[in-house]
Amino acid sequence: MTSHSKLYFSDDFSAEKAKDYTLLIQIRDTDFSFAVVYQNTLLAWGNGYPHSELVAPADFVNFLSPTDYQNVVIGITPTVFNIVPKQLYKEDQLPNFARFLDAGVEDKIYSQVLDADNQIVFKDGDTILPVLIARYPYHQILFAYKGWLQAITTTKPTATDLYIDIQAYEVHFAYYKDSKLRFYNSFKYTTPTELAYFTALTTNELELNPANIRLVISGDADIDLSSLSEFFTNIDINPIEQLQQLPDGIAPQQLLSLTALTLCA
Repeated sequence: MTSHSKLYFSDDFSAEKAKDYTLLIQIRDTDFSFAVVYQNTLLAWGNGYPHSELVAPADFVNFLSPTDYQNVVIGITPTVFNIVPKQLYKEDQLPNFARFLDAGVEDKIYSQVLDADNQIVFKDGDTILPVLIARYPYHQILFAYKGWLQAITTTKPTATDLYIDIQAYEVHFAYYKDSKLRFYNSFKYTTPTELAYFTALTTNELELNPANIRLVISGDADIDLSSLSEFFTNIDINPIEQLQQLPDGIAPQQLLSLTALTLCA
């Protein structure tokens, strides 16, 4: 895979005005993304950078060091999680659900509302979060794809659509029926062929016919989709525009899973 590191910033960004801005951070297994948003305008965006830059900002010191952002939304992309139907979830049973996560003594367990029908339970190694919590007084910690799923739900998804968010080395799938989330999962991949394999695996698990479904893609605009096209003839770019003001050269779908966190702020 090629490098997917990207950086954009507007001349309108001012660290002195951080108290008026929202900072969005999406932490993945090996890298992170961030965006600074003012109302519906993107002021800064960095994607695909190592955790070390988040913990001790150097290149992004102007964007990540201000501590007085109006709101900081920190999205965690867990490697292990449990989605529990709300009718089955009881707070006093959290230790039982946590056992399915194979959590160690150093892991912190989170339980959050995912949508109107589901609760999500996940763990985090808590190596980066203490630094961010100490840095940003006004913060929220969320499951990183809560906003993405919420944004999809507002479009009234159909049973013939499979939603895919592609990042540099991981892919996320969501499937809805009767406008309710029926499936969510993520996989690590290293080549476009593996991406196609996990997509085919997901459609097979859902008992969907590749000829009858539409792949709705967001995320990495540079990925080679030729392997996917061999199996799926109907592939569209996710049309959701979470921010109204984006600079030329940046498409809404490129940073949808990140900017959709504004729905949770």
